[in-house]
Amino acid sequence: MNEQLIKFIELCLMDGVISEKEREVIFRKSKELGVPEDECEIILKGMIQQKGGEVQSKEVSVQTNVPVSNSFEEKEPELIKREVLNKQTELESSISKNKKQIKETVKEISDYKKKLKHCLSYEIVNREKKLCKTIKLIKSYEDLLDTSKNIKTKIEKINWKDTVDKEQIEKFYIDPSIIKLIKK
Repeated sequence: MNEQLIKFIELCLMDGVISEKEREVIFRKSKELGVPEDECEIILKGMIQQKGGEVQSKEVSVQTNVPVSNSFEEKEPELIKREVLNKQTELESSISKNKKQIKETVKEISDYKKKLKHCLSYEIVNREKKLCKTIKLIKSYEDLLDTSKNIKTKIEKINWKDTVDKEQIEKFYIDPSIIKLIKK
């Protein structure tokens, strides 16, 4: 016996009823799996009896050339009405769940956008602060360099006397504490 076909029939029999549509699909599946129709019919009847289920049709036929009718006219109006209401309820419930999921997803996306915007603005502010500090440092170094050049120029213009040692003057020029004093 084909295990796939048996599992498929068990799936169809879960509600205890094999509808005509399920029956057609079972026989189509048996063809795909290479199970002969008469063998499929025997398996199907046995499983229905085993489950204590029923076949929803007026005609239980294995012949493929005899069409089995599945029109709404054969069903009772109350049964049709119940089926339609059940389907409608299922669809409304599904739509409601999907709407909730969509709203939650949109809210999550919005929250992530806010967090990202906050992070980016924080990063921009930090980088601007660092850039300002760097610019101030560069300006300070430029001022120091200008002062240093001015001092060097002044030292070079000094007339060298015997009492003044050139090395002492250069030390004076290099010492940053003296430069700060001169700047004041």
